[in-house]
Amino acid sequence: MNKHHPLRALAGSAVLLLACAAGHAQTPAATSEPADDRGFSYFLGLGRQTVTYQEHVSMWPIRSKAEVSSPMLVTGALYSVSPDVLMTFDGESTFAPGKSTERWTTSAAVIGNTPITDPLLQTNQFSLQETHTKLLLHYRLHRQLFALAGPSFRTNTFTRSGFVAGTDGATDVSHGTVVETASEAMLHVGFALDSERVRGARSHYGLRLVAATPVWRRLENTSQPGVTFTGTRGYDLSLAGRYSWSVYPNVQVGGWAQYTFSERARQSKGLVELPRHELRSLAYGLELLWKL
Repeated sequence: MNKHHPLRALAGSAVLLLACAAGHAQTPAATSEPADDRGFSYFLGLGRQTVTYQEHVSMWPIRSKAEVSSPMLVTGALYSVSPDVLMTFDGESTFAPGKSTERWTTSAAVIGNTPITDPLLQTNQFSLQETHTKLLLHYRLHRQLFALAGPSFRTNTFTRSGFVAGTDGATDVSHGTVVETASEAMLHVGFALDSERVRGARSHYGLRLVAATPVWRRLENTSQPGVTFTGTRGYDLSLAGRYSWSVYPNVQVGGWAQYTFSERARQSKGLVELPRHELRSLAYGLELLWKL
């Protein structure tokens, strides 16, 4: 009966291990999961924003109202962070701000020592320049339904000029040009529906319902130098939607619209009042989406 020599058996095992290693090296690596096609970038090519702005003075029953329309630019992107987390970046800005007439009216019979015979107290030219940057995280709740939260940063610049007093001359119209600048950081929470994909998809849809509140704010007006308002009482509500169709495998064209309502509370410093004010905005346009 022949017995295997221990060294010969060891050598045979070594040859077997080397053969297995060589075979493993020659075997193609297991294919990784396909690249994540979710997400896209976009640009709003033709857009317009119509804003209605109102102030409510409390010292007297005085109201102001202005409606102005301007072209706007909107850019942004949606990124895939993980299978259940998305991140969006959105930038909105007014381009070539339009101008309109702001009207100040009252229901008072007397303001100061001036009897009021005409409710129109004053008119002036009005324009608004707005920039708004948002960064929102989307967490998947179910399929294409997401909860979202994140910060935004906005600056609104109101420019008033060409002041004309009403019939009763109850207001001071010697201001020249007055610029009011409001900057704020906001926190947003809400819900979104998003189909997530542009590349390889026949269409894309998105819908967002968001509430926001300022967490930091600073407002200054050139007619009251040295006076700064920093109160943060107020809120925003917005509803935005988009839908697009494929024109190339990784490019889509579609429409976008957004309605926003903002309200900020009254503030005062001594005899200087920042009235309660509201801003309603309707923006819409055509957009280009792509995923390279």
